[in-house]
Order: sequence, then structure tokens, then C-alpha cells
Amino acid sequence: MIKVTRKNETKEFETVADLFKTTRQERNKYFGTYLAEVTDERPLELEGLVKKVEEQVGMYEELLQNLKGLKEVVVAEKKIKMI
Repeated sequence: MIKVTRKNETKEFETVADLFKTTRQERNKYFGTYLAEVTDERPLELEGLVKKVEEQVGMYEELLQNLKGLKEVVVAEKKIKMI
């Protein structure tokens, strides 16, 4: 079972294949990026999907660290301006 949430909207899928029966736009809403295209002519390749997901997790972890660092500086500068 796969449970995805975005802005308090939750959907559940029994399998990865069920998830990929949704539109690309809907998957992008939940994962923020293109992961894989699945068609009758191009079946889901789990090996490739794992690699893509790992790459995306690494990228989002870096982005999250950058945002957290920016937040700290913004909060600190805001406090200085309030003094």
C-alpha cells in the first residue's frame, strides 16, 4: 500500500503499478517531479524507478538543507532589524 499526501489531500494505491495508472500531472503533484513514463508500449521498470527515486531523494535532501540554512539566516537578520 502506498499512501501519498499533498495539501491535506491523501490518496492510497495498492501497488506501484496502480500509482502509475494516474496521470503524469497527478504524480508530479505528489512527488514534485517526473519519475517515469508508463504506457502499454513502455511498461514500468522498477529498477530504473528505484534509481530515479534515490536521485530525487538526494536532491530534495540538499534543497531542504539549503532552505533550513536560509531560514536560520532570515530569522537572525529579522531579529537584528527589530533591535
